[in-house]
Amino acid sequence: MCLKSAALAVAVGVTLVQAGQECGVEKSFNLVHHNPWLVLLILKTRLGEYDLEAKRECVRGVCTDRVLDVEVEPCLPTGQLADAAVFSAAGWGVDPRRGEYSHVKKIIPLPYVKKYICQAAYKNTNIPEISICAGGEAGIDTCSGDSGGPLIWMKEKAELWGVTSSGNVHCGTKGTPGIYMSVIDHLDWINSVLKEAK
Repeated sequence: MCLKSAALAVAVGVTLVQAGQECGVEKSFNLVHHNPWLVLLILKTRLGEYDLEAKRECVRGVCTDRVLDVEVEPCLPTGQLADAAVFSAAGWGVDPRRGEYSHVKKIIPLPYVKKYICQAAYKNTNIPEISICAGGEAGIDTCSGDSGGPLIWMKEKAELWGVTSSGNVHCGTKGTPGIYMSVIDHLDWINSVLKEAK
């Protein structure tokens, strides 16, 4: 089942990260990731844990509730992408305004940018057809450490339209949107993987 946005809000993975750790941070010098393996669809997620080996998390004597397994069906994109679409991107990557990794997962709004405008911003790079561009506003961008994170379009439900891939090495530069792998262009592959997993 896909969860309707108005019905339920769940905070998954909003965890404070210890200073100095780069747990889960991906670094890449390729401007654009071409591999569809970056689309990671979670069929089962665990709520309430940071350490995958622990049944309960305790920090300085304060413990979380027991780990809860939740079945999740990905909300894949439907219909056509609207010119006025505004996405939400999430991650623990570098905050362009502060230049340091975020300790709490950030969620930022990013307006859709048409392909020809995006390509003009990256004159020396060919933006693949299987890409979505979003953002381009000063100081608001996905950045190093956000790769692989979701690009969500909130319609009747939260739909996964993109996966954070790349962008300007100077995150948050006005006029240079982020580049996201388009999920809708991989639906046949995704559906075959989901079918095999059931």
